[in-house]
Amino acid sequence: MIINSVNNQQNKEVFLGLIDYIKLKKDKVTNIHVNLYDEAESYCWFDKFADTASYDELKDLCELNKGSAKTQADSIIDLLRTRLTYSKFTHDKGEKAQAYAHMSFFKNNERVQATDVDVLKQKTGVACHGLMPGEAATNKNGRYYTAFGLHGIDTSEAPQLELVAKYSGLVKPARSQHEEYNPSRSQALVVTEEFKTLLERSYENSIWTTIIDPKVTLEFFENQKNMVLIHYSDNYTNSVNYDAITVTKQTGLYNKVLESDDGGIIEEFNAFNGEWLLNLVTANDNERKEKRGIICAYKYVNCLLAKSDITWVPLSIAEVIRVAGNLGLNMADSDLSRLAQGFKKGVISDDILFVGFKDQQIILLPVEVKTGKRQTHSKGVKQAQELKSYFESLLGQQTLAGHLYRGLFMRQVLMQIDKYKLYNVYENDYFDVIEDNSAYWLQGDYQLAELTDYPAGLLFVNVEDSYFAQAKFTLESNILKIEVPAACLSHWVKTPMQTLFAELTPAKLHHIDERYILNEKTTVNLLSEIHKVADSATKQQVEKQATVDLKEPNTSQNGETENKSSSEELQSNEHLKVLVGHVLSQNTPVYWEPTNTAKFMNTNSGIIGTMGTGKTQCTKSVVTQLYRNQHNNVDGKPIGILIFDYKSDYVDDKFLNATNGKSFNLDCLPYNPLSLFGNKPKLPVHTASAFATTMTKAFGLGPKQQTKLKNLILEAYQNVGIDRSDKTTWNIPAPTLSDLWDLYLEQEKVEQDSLYAALDSLVSFEVFEPCANKVKSLYDLVDGVTVIELAGYDTSIQNLVVALTLDLFYSQMQKQGKPEVLGDFRQVTKLVLVDEADNFMSQNFASLRKILKEGREYGVGVILSTQDITHFKTGENDYSSYILSWIVHRVAQIKNQDIKSIFNVDDKQEQERLMKYIRELEKHTSLYIDGKKSIRNIKDKAFWELV
Repeated sequence: MIINSVNNQQNKEVFLGLIDYIKLKKDKVTNIHVNLYDEAESYCWFDKFADTASYDELKDLCELNKGSAKTQADSIIDLLRTRLTYSKFTHDKGEKAQAYAHMSFFKNNERVQATDVDVLKQKTGVACHGLMPGEAATNKNGRYYTAFGLHGIDTSEAPQLELVAKYSGLVKPARSQHEEYNPSRSQALVVTEEFKTLLERSYENSIWTTIIDPKVTLEFFENQKNMVLIHYSDNYTNSVNYDAITVTKQTGLYNKVLESDDGGIIEEFNAFNGEWLLNLVTANDNERKEKRGIICAYKYVNCLLAKSDITWVPLSIAEVIRVAGNLGLNMADSDLSRLAQGFKKGVISDDILFVGFKDQQIILLPVEVKTGKRQTHSKGVKQAQELKSYFESLLGQQTLAGHLYRGLFMRQVLMQIDKYKLYNVYENDYFDVIEDNSAYWLQGDYQLAELTDYPAGLLFVNVEDSYFAQAKFTLESNILKIEVPAACLSHWVKTPMQTLFAELTPAKLHHIDERYILNEKTTVNLLSEIHKVADSATKQQVEKQATVDLKEPNTSQNGETENKSSSEELQSNEHLKVLVGHVLSQNTPVYWEPTNTAKFMNTNSGIIGTMGTGKTQCTKSVVTQLYRNQHNNVDGKPIGILIFDYKSDYVDDKFLNATNGKSFNLDCLPYNPLSLFGNKPKLPVHTASAFATTMTKAFGLGPKQQTKLKNLILEAYQNVGIDRSDKTTWNIPAPTLSDLWDLYLEQEKVEQDSLYAALDSLVSFEVFEPCANKVKSLYDLVDGVTVIELAGYDTSIQNLVVALTLDLFYSQMQKQGKPEVLGDFRQVTKLVLVDEADNFMSQNFASLRKILKEGREYGVGVILSTQDITHFKTGENDYSSYILSWIVHRVAQIKNQDIKSIFNVDDKQEQERLMKYIRELEKHTSLYIDGKKSIRNIKDKAFWELV
């Protein structure tokens, strides 16, 4: 393999990139020769490697001293020494020919110069009224300008931007005392095309040329003949410029790749997604079929929308929401990525999102694409729905975050428009209505709208069944399912978009119903107005329920009170359900279904209510029913329920007998918070650090005391034979707190400070079992209903016990592995209940947040019961964001923000009505909010009704 590196000087990235290539290929590495071209010879990383004799130094140089590469470092270095050679040359502005190469890495080192521009006339890249400042890049007669500009932005109500405009005029006077201040004069960076001659040398002698930091816009390549731009990257930085652009003069190669699949248009592949064409050379048949299917779908759907008065921009959405780590990019790094919003799993489309522009609104129309044998494709319908829901929730927020997301999203759209213009996919003036007003769209002031009487999304299926010869169109859950014979795919892929637009008829569109072809006059409804109508229906339901006399029992026709037993109601269900209560207005049962992921994405729940409202009776009822009906769990697995009882509410005989529960007080708890679980590298160090951090939070220790405690624990591990680096020793019984205390007292100088007091209180009361041979696994201990009674102890001790226990629980939870999943039903393995959790939540212990956030992956749920909604938010954490279902009894304190987060209600008047209603709830009545934020006014199923 031959590589040319042009103008890369030290060539660090090229050298390290070759090491990554060797790691990937391992024993299949061919000989590699690198030609280094620069204006003048310089000492580079290839020279460093050649001059270094020590293997240890080479490992540092090659970055092979950490991670998985560490184990194969010696073999990689040997391969580099035997397979890699290089030569160094100087070039004279492209006049010397370059050697033939498979790949050239060309860096544009054209000198960037400063020039004067008028900031008020310069194209803007500012978004969200200056909250996201950004420069813009423009091409003026072959000179490429990058500058801050404010053209098209009304600064009269944005004093921050007016200040920036005036401040920009100070740049030149600040640098030169002879310059006169001019408020409209700023500076731009400009680069010319003089590097083109040298670049053409690389084109001529390489199969592929990657231009690093090109400093030019895509327009640079617009008029270059006999050359195709096959890949461009703008994913690595937030710069308006491209990170790298790959081009080739070997156009025949890519034409043959497309021709092997019945043809296609290079420009339309590249305009839609900048990496596809590059990957098609090595892609397998299924991957090529998938990409061609998406091109077919985006062109077909474009034809359905083309005649409307809405300007549509189709986006390839995979890299925006990052559902896969393509190109080696971190899935959480993109501002709009789904993982960054907390979604680790769940179906979502990663194919196409059509963004429509009309007046000052945008419309989102998702398209999921499938290719294969004909089937129901119910998953595809869900994927399209979820993509729409995801972006509407992200961009529809009337908050600062929503405003920023709207600005970021518009940057993506405008970048996509540049690509379509480069390849002339649409008519020249097609995007003018957007670009002429780009400054407005970037500010994020636009609103989301919905097409009237049109599907919410589309599912496009290329059906490969040989008998399927005629397209079919069905509407499923307001998603239009378009099934087209795969034989038609080639026509759509090979025919230019503008040609398709010119021939639009229902017949050309496979005789689709004309109602799905948008006409010139479309009507849209603001999404916020649609939500108001839906919220109004919810409000009327709550108000109607509020008029019911809570004291009036439901009676049968003969006047006798109905009293159907809970066991009869629950045993008739096939999967695990808990009867929360009955809707007051209809007496219909309301169930919590902790295993049903279609209704509850996680099993975390919040139960709220002041004293005397029936909150504890409700909570005990939920736990009792979980225990009694655990045989309906996935695979019939028993459920372990761990209860932290601050007020001795769960240690009475009725409850323990009903649940066959066991209780422990804070006297020799039979588990050890210093026990080791898992196989994480340096596990003893992690466990010691976690324990020290928890003790620090509970007792307000200082940094020195925290470090001292961690080191004492590590010494205690070492004393019993546990080596932090030797996993085989981690099964040795861990030292107890009693051992730790003895070690603490053996110090030459024992200071009676807060650390002394903290350890003394734990050991003196023997809160945890002091004998290592008498402790057991916490996970094994919680094999039914297990209550830890905390009443009667100091608050700091109570919170410390809960925190240390949850630390241990979290480490053992991770070791247990994933629960069983059957369709939409996920097994519940453990449940943690923290009653009167307000004091504990305020301490911000990390373990509670981790279990709330990650527990669903291990079949673990958390129930937090407290007297006030405000307790769920602290300065560091918002626990309510991890909770999907709520039971809200009467509370004294409640705020608009609480109503918004729990009930998903934005309207201020409705928030006030709900707050008033909650303050007036009767005993044993509540508002139940399920995973889909539907609200029902219920009469609780109390514990005393079960026994």
